[in-house]
Amino acid sequence: MLLQSARIAFWRRIFESLVGAPPSSILEVGANLSINMQALGNSTSTELFAVEPNALARAKLVESQVLPTNNISDCLAYDLSFVDESFGLVFTSGVLIHIHPDNLLSSCSEVHRVTRRYIVCFEYFSDKPEEITYRGYDELLFKLDLGVFG
Repeated sequence: MLLQSARIAFWRRIFESLVGAPPSSILEVGANLSINMQALGNSTSTELFAVEPNALARAKLVESQVLPTNNISDCLAYDLSFVDESFGLVFTSGVLIHIHPDNLLSSCSEVHRVTRRYIVCFEYFSDKPEEITYRGYDELLFKLDLGVFG
């Protein structure tokens, strides 16, 4: 509950900083278990969409009923299955760090392509590029300066 309250407050601050009308639709790229979707569902009436390529996480997202099943897609950040400018706001949260650097620019380009106005990314930062073993696997976590891709 504390995490949920903090996340709702976080999104409230983001919405307060937006210029003009709030977005009419929001896409999360890499929703995982829906922490952000739950917070947004409790703090806005904006239509929510999610992309999640992991079948287990996607099943839990569907099970949570935070957003309609039709608004949940199985695709990758570098190959989003939406037409240009589909969403008022597109965001990532701890997702870009898991995208191989070879696919990072195309992923960022896709996020840019499907938004009409706002992009929000909350990701880890490192000024020294480094691959980190993640849960015993290689090529699944990359620390780097994501600003060089923007």
